[in-house]
Amino acid sequence: MNAGFPRMPSPRSQPSRSLAEPPTERSAQENAEADADAGRYFSARRGTEGTFAVAGLTCSIHTASYRGTAEAEVILPQHVLVFGLERESGIVIEESVNPPRGSTRSIAAPDDCFILPSGHRYTAKMKGHGSQRYMFCGLEHPAVARLLGDEVGDLELRPLLGPNPIAPGLVERLASLCLTPGDFPLAYAESLASMLVVELFRANGTKPMSAPLTANVGSSRFKLVLDFVEEHLDHDIGLIELASLVGLSVTHFSHAFKAAYGVSPYRYIMQRRLKRAKTLLRTTDDTVAAVAARVGFSSQSRFSGAFASLIGSAPSAYRSAGVIVPD
Repeated sequence: MNAGFPRMPSPRSQPSRSLAEPPTERSAQENAEADADAGRYFSARRGTEGTFAVAGLTCSIHTASYRGTAEAEVILPQHVLVFGLERESGIVIEESVNPPRGSTRSIAAPDDCFILPSGHRYTAKMKGHGSQRYMFCGLEHPAVARLLGDEVGDLELRPLLGPNPIAPGLVERLASLCLTPGDFPLAYAESLASMLVVELFRANGTKPMSAPLTANVGSSRFKLVLDFVEEHLDHDIGLIELASLVGLSVTHFSHAFKAAYGVSPYRYIMQRRLKRAKTLLRTTDDTVAAVAARVGFSSQSRFSGAFASLIGSAPSAYRSAGVIVPD
């Protein structure tokens, strides 16, 4: 399952945040460069369907075809996760992390997961032929503390070659984000990154994680967050940005905010955007597209869908009817 690692950008060149990188096709030269960078990879025909990078997490969806016998040996500076999505496979793979001990298994199961912690060595020999579609995720270790908090301490990841320990719904949402990154706001993407890291370390950390703490954040400190949201509704607001205003990790900030206001930060931002949109639709002659831009939506279609879902009517119908829906 773990065959065909795509090349990962170096820490110096990787963007801190990008939700709309175009799909790419890896050339033979790029495969060779990747081999030189981090080890020897399975030879395969690979294509990239989509990718995004946010909060120290980079995810991308790939398809790969294999035939014959091939070997791989890699060691990477990031934590690596590979989630199987679809398979048409007759491949048997003998693999190990930190040799010499290994195991042999088929990679036909679509829900396999491969977790390679940073600095660990993976070796494998593959025989057979088939194809697979998978999601590759690279997680920078410094991002873990930013998302979970400094109390993570010496918590590390254990290697895993087997069934996926992450909730399938989360994997599916990350896959959707890879395929259409421009359709999702920054707060949503950072929320998924935080959820993935929490589930990952709970399921496969070297020691148990404590239950999330609900930080005691005074109303005066949260007022900074609320004021910032109101002043930047026309921008793409991120959770890391909001959490930094009150000096919390993303995970603790999200728990504290929901405890205080009854909704997640992402849902709160969405509610405030749509409330302002209702006001603009009632009081201005701006087009629906212009209103969408003024409340931070990347497209009119995404704005209309969110408006209809939360308000109960399309923006144009809401304006035409002159109906005032209670906030």
